[in-house]
Amino acid sequence: MLKNKIHAYVIELNEFRTVRDLTIESLKELMTSDGPFWIEISNLEQKDLIDAIFKELGIHHLILEDIYNVNQRAKIEILEHQVFCVLGLIQKKHDNRIHFQTLKLNMILSEKCLITFNTNLQDSQQKIDYKLLRESLSKNTKPKIEFLAYLIIQQMMDFFYLNID
Repeated sequence: MLKNKIHAYVIELNEFRTVRDLTIESLKELMTSDGPFWIEISNLEQKDLIDAIFKELGIHHLILEDIYNVNQRAKIEILEHQVFCVLGLIQKKHDNRIHFQTLKLNMILSEKCLITFNTNLQDSQQKIDYKLLRESLSKNTKPKIEFLAYLIIQQMMDFFYLNID
């Protein structure tokens, strides 16, 4: 049986409360809670669970097709209740010579939920710095989901510019 690589983080004052191995039942609890939450998906192998999450959150199936498309280019789509973006990133790869590898981060932002698909970041040098996210969010008295999305994009862009430099 596959290890569930779908986790959620409830954003509360000064902390993330982690929900490991997200299920539809735990997702329904998150949806009824007052605070914003972040769902992080690190592999696409559990298609049934991902499909169920999308259905439960009312996310259009065409977005999922873009996420499964490994050749999808960077883009932003502003929909009625969500914003979907695909960030194209690079990392420097070292073997006998230096070359670059492309990475992709998909992000869906709604009123109180952020979903990130960092499927090919798991084996890369680029990692989300959770400690830095916590520190930045703790400086706000009422952290918002948009700010978390901004912080994640900022981390990705910092890494991007280091590689370009």
